[in-house]
Amino acid sequence: MRGLAAWLVASPKNAVLALGASMLLPLLQPLSSIVLVLLVLAQGPRMALFQAALAGGMLLLVSLLFGVPLVQVAVLVASTWLPVFLLALVLAKTQSFTLTMQASAILAASVALGLGLMIDDSVAFWQPLLAIWSDMLQQSGAGANEILNINSEDFANQVTVMLVLSGWMVYTLIFMLGYLLYGQLIEKTGVFGRIRDLNFGRVIASTLVLLLVLSFVTSSVLLQNIAFILLAMFWLQAVALVHWLRAERGLPLFVVIAAYVLPLLSSYVAIAMTVFGYLDAWFGIRQLVKKA
Repeated sequence: MRGLAAWLVASPKNAVLALGASMLLPLLQPLSSIVLVLLVLAQGPRMALFQAALAGGMLLLVSLLFGVPLVQVAVLVASTWLPVFLLALVLAKTQSFTLTMQASAILAASVALGLGLMIDDSVAFWQPLLAIWSDMLQQSGAGANEILNINSEDFANQVTVMLVLSGWMVYTLIFMLGYLLYGQLIEKTGVFGRIRDLNFGRVIASTLVLLLVLSFVTSSVLLQNIAFILLAMFWLQAVALVHWLRAERGLPLFVVIAAYVLPLLSSYVAIAMTVFGYLDAWFGIRQLVKKA
């Protein structure tokens, strides 16, 4: 990986080629985002933005040759690169991985709040997406109850939460991979803070409690959804804590793997890990382990 990172920053044409070529295949598009994070941290935002613009121009030229709508390509490029570019920019400015992740959590909650205030009719707003999901269920042989549930108002109200949270998780994981690749380049991982030391802090933890109280008092579904988004983010802190325990106390590798896999298979494990991460924000489990 160190050789790859060095090759990417050795010449602008290498960076432009990697950014553009990886965007041509859907499975490789996350790699382009990882490369962009590396370029921002290694060469600065301006140079990285210039190289991304050249790669984007190359993609637009290719789309013209193959008759792909330019708007479609522009939306794809923006949705793939812009979020991770902003995360890398914040990291470059603050030089703190923890502050960057805290800012990303606040931004995700703000996006959910903005969408919630903007959308009056969730079913009508998300109808195109709900129609796609409904067709997928029909093709898979799902029953009428499942299809009706997809098109229900209650489910539509949760779409914003699912999209914001899943988007935050995907972009965050890609950003962290780019940060790790940058660490390979400079031969010093965690120069802006180690990932395993991630802590969303008591401010966000307190905000979560406040949102839950306000949602209960006002019966606001919107505030409840935002609180859920913030709570789910503490899963990542739990994963970071598991990595810390492996580094500091020799936790077995299969436990680390289970921290990623089991939450996808069991909601109970996902809830337990989220609570684990939330408790760490309040009580500092790392410090308690060190004192033990």
